[in-house]
Amino acid sequence: MQSTNQSKPILTLNSLADISRHMSIALGAEYGYKNGYFFSESFPELDWHNRVILNEAGDNYQPLIDEAIDLSTHTGHPKFLTFCDELVPAEVPSYLESKNMSLLRTLTGMLYYPTEKDAFFHDDRIIEITEDRIDEWDTVVHTAFGRTDDYQTGRSLLKDEEIRFFAIEEDGIASTIMVCLDGNKENAGIHNVGTLPAYRGKGYAESLVRHVIALAYKEGFPMLSLQASDLGKPVYERIGFRKESTIRMYHSIAPSKQR
Repeated sequence: MQSTNQSKPILTLNSLADISRHMSIALGAEYGYKNGYFFSESFPELDWHNRVILNEAGDNYQPLIDEAIDLSTHTGHPKFLTFCDELVPAEVPSYLESKNMSLLRTLTGMLYYPTEKDAFFHDDRIIEITEDRIDEWDTVVHTAFGRTDDYQTGRSLLKDEEIRFFAIEEDGIASTIMVCLDGNKENAGIHNVGTLPAYRGKGYAESLVRHVIALAYKEGFPMLSLQASDLGKPVYERIGFRKESTIRMYHSIAPSKQR
């Protein structure tokens, strides 16, 4: 999607835009690249409908954000607006709050550059998920992340040839991962690294990430990116991912149902 000549903070956002684009295509929804941001109308089944990702915003950021917010056709403004601290003026958060948006979560944008040694990783417990078990995979993702919506990420993207799903089994699927091997061969995006609470602390997530790193290297990808929670960040740092940005996700508060 984006050139690897771009700044590292932008690269940490690429996989978010990539997966949003893939989901939009799967659902026949609108998406596009505007001047300074990516817009995706991907998820009508959820309580939110649109995602806007700011690539960067200069001092004249207010018209850009206003334009992005006005794109939404369902709620009047996007349910998610995401940006890197390193790419926008410090005043952006307060401006978003004035537009009836609040901070939902803060993530750490991280990159990893695989080398030949990564290609030798192997774990016999890892299986690739196909149609016969994708619903189980989705259920584990929902439980691991505490999600309450009905949206089935795996089922929606199962036929996408650039998306692959893996898991580790222990009395059923215990840990999950999804990787977007986008056709540009520039940036493999890691998503949905989740482990059921009863199986945490066994190294399952680390093994799945190392498996995906090996796969991406063999497929010719020069880097992998992810957006880490506080829970996952130590795992990724142990593997060798480096922090390149602080990513903030703002959530809109619809006037009719303030939270």
